[in-house]
Amino acid sequence: MNSWIRTSLVVGALSAALLPSRSLWAAPQDADDKPKSRSEMFLKHMRKELDLSDAQFDKVKAAFEDHEKAAKPLERKVRNSEIKLKDLVEDKAGDDDLNAALDSLSAARKDLRAEMDKFHESFDGILTPTQRAEIAVKMHEGWEARMQAERSAWEHQRWERKNEEEKDKDKSKE
Repeated sequence: MNSWIRTSLVVGALSAALLPSRSLWAAPQDADDKPKSRSEMFLKHMRKELDLSDAQFDKVKAAFEDHEKAAKPLERKVRNSEIKLKDLVEDKAGDDDLNAALDSLSAARKDLRAEMDKFHESFDGILTPTQRAEIAVKMHEGWEARMQAERSAWEHQRWERKNEEEKDKDKSKE
């Protein structure tokens, strides 16, 4: 899975895990209160669900903004490395070129993971142990929901393939 997609999923999962039981869009909002971006939505819900103080919110917001700035070029590097590797595979490149591309992709992913770890560790000095535990629980719940969704999608694809095979068998009998 692309690292930029994985990062988006982590942020999205954390956002979804921190969403209240009612959907953001279902709740009436003032025009001034409406989030303008995914990061604003994430921060708004994090503030609400973890009952962040103003000081904590300011620190989390700064950490999030720093992370977004630092992660963007790393995500681009991963994406470019993945594209290069895909092109090499399609072109049936030699082992040396493939190994070099794989090493480059591995290094880019490692750099992005290090940035993600740094971002998550920044919460240690901002949030209380209870708030950090709440995030860990909610992230795990979000992870379980994503895994269930992936299993359901896989089972649906399997069901569709089986139906297509049965249709093909029926057509061949005619």
